Amino acid sequence: MGWRRWGGAGLGALALGGACGGAPSPPAAPLAAPAALVDVLGPSAHTGPAARQRVLIGPGVPGPGEAGPVAPGAALVLSAGDAPWETTLAAPARSRCTARVRVDTEGRDGLLLETGAGMVVTEERSGRVVATHAPAAGLRGTAGAVQQLSFETGARTRALRLRLDPGAGGGSGTARFSELWLACGGPWAAVRGGLGPEAPLIGRLAVGDDSRPALLAAGGSRWRVGVAPGPAGAELRTALGRDDRSAGPLCGRVELDGALLAETCVAAGADWAPLTVALPPGPPGWLELVVAAGRGPRVGGWADPRLVPATGPAGAGERPDILVVLVDTLRADAVGPDTPWLSSLMASSTVFRNARSPSPWTLPSAASLLTGLWPGQHGAGWRLRREWSSGRRNTAQKRLLDHAGLQPGVATVAAGLRATGHQTAAFVSNHYLSPAFGLAAGFDRFVHYDGNSPAGLGAVLPALDRFLAAAPRSDGPRFVLVQAFEPHLPYRVRPPEPPPAALVGAMEQEEGGAWLVRDHLPATTADPAALRAAYQSEVRWLDAQLPALVSRLPGAVVAITADHGEAFGEHGSFGHGQDLSEELLRVPLVLHLPGAAPAVVDTPVGLVDLAQTLRALGGAPPVGPGRDLRGPLVPADQQLGFVHRGPDRVGLVRGAAKLVRSLPAGGLDPVVGAALDRWEGTGPDGAPLPAGAARGPLAAALDGVLGASLPGHHLRCGPGTAATLTSPTALLRQVVLVQGPATDVGLPPGQRSLALRVGPEDPPLWVVVEAAGGATPTLSPPGACTLHAVGVGAAGALTPDQQAALAAIGYLAP
Repeated sequence: MGWRRWGGAGLGALALGGACGGAPSPPAAPLAAPAALVDVLGPSAHTGPAARQRVLIGPGVPGPGEAGPVAPGAALVLSAGDAPWETTLAAPARSRCTARVRVDTEGRDGLLLETGAGMVVTEERSGRVVATHAPAAGLRGTAGAVQQLSFETGARTRALRLRLDPGAGGGSGTARFSELWLACGGPWAAVRGGLGPEAPLIGRLAVGDDSRPALLAAGGSRWRVGVAPGPAGAELRTALGRDDRSAGPLCGRVELDGALLAETCVAAGADWAPLTVALPPGPPGWLELVVAAGRGPRVGGWADPRLVPATGPAGAGERPDILVVLVDTLRADAVGPDTPWLSSLMASSTVFRNARSPSPWTLPSAASLLTGLWPGQHGAGWRLRREWSSGRRNTAQKRLLDHAGLQPGVATVAAGLRATGHQTAAFVSNHYLSPAFGLAAGFDRFVHYDGNSPAGLGAVLPALDRFLAAAPRSDGPRFVLVQAFEPHLPYRVRPPEPPPAALVGAMEQEEGGAWLVRDHLPATTADPAALRAAYQSEVRWLDAQLPALVSRLPGAVVAITADHGEAFGEHGSFGHGQDLSEELLRVPLVLHLPGAAPAVVDTPVGLVDLAQTLRALGGAPPVGPGRDLRGPLVPADQQLGFVHRGPDRVGLVRGAAKLVRSLPAGGLDPVVGAALDRWEGTGPDGAPLPAGAARGPLAAALDGVLGASLPGHHLRCGPGTAATLTSPTALLRQVVLVQGPATDVGLPPGQRSLALRVGPEDPPLWVVVEAAGGATPTLSPPGACTLHAVGVGAAGALTPDQQAALAAIGYLAP
């Protein structure tokens, strides 16, 4: 959009902190360049609309058909067999809503209960259902558990129907619902990322697929900060972005002590509008970023505003640009004749022939690369548990769809490099690298491109070019992460290459002529060699795209690796995420340091080591257990874990030996055996390595990893102990890690307590339990066993759109 001047006084007449009608008082502690405003400002620098939610139902429960709040403390009690309570309320379209209720159930558990008590919200238009939102499972036998749903209403939504259900199935008992609260805010509430007045004003704003840290701003609001341009002046560099739920264009302007310096507008569907504003030389003054009010909601933000000296920053100096290419699903032995360009790069680089990912799927492994921490330390990838019935009507374990992101406060590599003056950008295509899991922290730009397309890696180049044009090296070195989707499913065989003959009947042809293998079905896995040939076709395509990518940053340090490998029937399975076998963990790792002599390293290394190397290259302080790959490498243990599907598995690699522990998958099944260990070891000649004396120390070290990382309450009871563990809410999971033959862990029907009896000659019992709502259980008698909590971060349930995205790349069944 072009520059323009606004007519009338507008908002410019407002001088915050100064005398009305007079010159504003000078700021007490002005900022001097260089400075990043998102790192130093707080809510006190913001004024404008409060942007509160519109509360549809207040505390308590209204009567059927009533939409207003009632007295606090009101409750609704429904007995087994009662019809659900329902009410319908007018609701705004394109709005962020939350529904919350407290649920107490008595006697609503047992073998005959099909669904537990719970809340369901349905979006409607003219009586027709538009969308339905419900927890992953209802609650049974709970005391004071809270159910909460957060969702965005669609463009066609006109009403919300809220239903409270006592649960279906036989038996008796009651469900008591209280503290019901349903609120919907405008787009501003959604952009702020919260559901109350405490929501942050500084966060990330996505315009299209481009997410940036921003000073969030509603129409009629302004950000105000004291600045010191100095005798040479300074520049403000930012961009104005409009949230796509805003009504009409979003217009903003930049003022210094009330004088207009620049202004622009962003229309619907427009990209970020870059702004470079010269601050004239002079004394300290008040810099203000203003968003104009207008009819309808105006919501957006100022992307990563920075003050820089008028003469430009000091420059990148001797620090090189850094490019990391994280390839999705590239196993180590896929690199070779099918990758001529990568092989040529390896000839002038340091090649690590014994590199592993810490996990066989994307979220935990990518988080380790972006933090330098093991999965048990950063927390990303642990599945969120939901209660499931162990009764006769549902003995199959439900697949758990939800996953946790980074624990709060985990430092990322990008944040460390940004603090040292790097311009940071990420271009990713896998759902699990989205900002929702915390992996965007520290990136100035975070772009989600469509890698699951015939263009593949080539689709990222236009967005990368725009970033590099806006981030010249004169402003500081660049740190760029690119995640290439191929050769992840679906495998594509592109023209003119013909599809493998054995797979023709099992492949689909898309527009443009490419042949696709969409899933590991019996028809596609019947011939593993043919399936591998389709995969290698994707590898060849990837190799042909890499030169155009790497050439964008000449002279950069280039690191190329993968998040995990892929199985082709080696251990009876296909794909990834299901095991900790070597075909899933061994990945290529190439580090190209301009001017450095090529080398081949056989010492075992991992993605946490690459993370530490990136920090060291950029001058950021070390974090985590990783080693700098440029220096002498002292042998170190490698922690493994967090399987995507099936029972959880954790492991430890020490030298040539690997010990993997499979945690019981029984959940609350009363018949749970102790965890099983699987020893793997290979000698220098490739022959199996006997466990011998090495297994005991490795098992003890693995115990330490579990004790610090497995989420839940860890209970350890010595020989001869008799005790009862009682939880105030339903127990969702029990994992027995160590249990002797004479030890009994009983699960009474109430599903809130465990009866523990340890045999006098048995080893100490070690069991981990999880309770609904993170409740803390108690022991009787007190002190009979030791009890301590290990927690990880949490994330909300996957939305239907997220589930569809995962189904498209083979993580979920459509």
